[in-house]
Amino acid sequence: MYSPESGFWGRSVRQLVARAQVPDEQKLEAQSEALPHVWPLAQSPQEPPQSMAVSVPFLTPSLQVAVTVTLVVVRPEPTVRVCAVEGAVSVKVKEVAMPVALAPDILDHPEEAKHFDAFASPRGLKADAENHLLDRVRGKPNLEIRTGKKVVALRATASSATRVSGVACEDGSHYQGDIVLLAAGALHSPRLLQTYVETNKLAANLACYPQIGRNYKYHLLTAMLMLTWKRQTDVLRKTTVLLHDALPHSSVQPLGWLDGELLAPELPRLLPRWGADLVGQRAYGFFLQTEDGSHPDNRVVAKANGTALPCLDYDSRRLPPARAEHQRLVRLLQRQLLSIGYVGLVKPIPITGTAHACGTLVAGNDPSASVVDADGKVHGFDNLYVVDGSALPRSSRVNPALTIYAWGLRVASRLSGRNLGTGGQGHESDATRDLGHQRDMARQPQG
Repeated sequence: MYSPESGFWGRSVRQLVARAQVPDEQKLEAQSEALPHVWPLAQSPQEPPQSMAVSVPFLTPSLQVAVTVTLVVVRPEPTVRVCAVEGAVSVKVKEVAMPVALAPDILDHPEEAKHFDAFASPRGLKADAENHLLDRVRGKPNLEIRTGKKVVALRATASSATRVSGVACEDGSHYQGDIVLLAAGALHSPRLLQTYVETNKLAANLACYPQIGRNYKYHLLTAMLMLTWKRQTDVLRKTTVLLHDALPHSSVQPLGWLDGELLAPELPRLLPRWGADLVGQRAYGFFLQTEDGSHPDNRVVAKANGTALPCLDYDSRRLPPARAEHQRLVRLLQRQLLSIGYVGLVKPIPITGTAHACGTLVAGNDPSASVVDADGKVHGFDNLYVVDGSALPRSSRVNPALTIYAWGLRVASRLSGRNLGTGGQGHESDATRDLGHQRDMARQPQG
């Protein structure tokens, strides 16, 4: 975290700090011991411990001001300490080794440790979707995974266009189901939905239609290459997040391992390979991102300008506060690096860098201002749900992947009639009742 007094960036998010004037530190310490030690998640003893942020309100005795202290619980007996700093201000610090989903012995394989970020792991040393999800569910009796099936359209039932029967694939095959979950991502899910609505002449009757595809966001992104005369030798690099109090919508992360081979495409062509290797050994990369916010004109259009081609219309100039904060972020980090002897070279990441796409089928209660409801169901439809980043109204200042996972789990829990937030007791949701009305629909693929 950033301290206004010191002017330096903190070391990592392993220190989660909440400041408050707390006259009775012993009482605060006693209150902290009452924190729940385990978050209510099913977890196998053989698997690594999970982490979860837990926010607990405290009431200071003299000021009667509520203060929220955020901790990360990763062990049955978390260690908590209170440090008195800056006069009357107390800092409550929780230090933990944040899980990074890597095998404990990954450092024994430097070639994999250096490239764990954005590269596949042949030895299975990182928790990627292939070996930690698909391999575990493959072969389950109630699940069938079909690859190489590009979905090109949603299909309507014969009785009502507001009930989707399934999907059509590029190879001509069709698949039907009681419930259809749209998870094509924030670029393609709105395109499929918009095409379906227009093809079935539903636009005039759906209040949510004008919002389909709008409010696209993907973060304002800049890559910074830090150069120094010192040789950089650390292997695991993308394991830290830097935050700044004056930049509340921004964050900085190190990029992965850099060497001459990775840097060569970004360096002058006349530079020989040994020169690229020399630069790579003395380079350290940073990934700077700022939440860009929402603007209705930043949108995905299924068919643009009378053609059958989709269009992504995005301009960060529609979001001046976000642009201003991102520029401050870049300049501030450059200045602070220069003050300690490092030169920071920057390269903005263009719109083609759409890794964090969100918001094009935004969730909300008002059908005229959103596309899906709190259960993920598309307003005006009977059985169509969105379970990808399209539903997120905000992307926060970090990678939204975990939030997307959480949204998918939420929709799934509602569909199954169980609400995880009620301790597993659950309730029957609209989605569950939908299932009861659709048992007569074909379940087998056709075509």
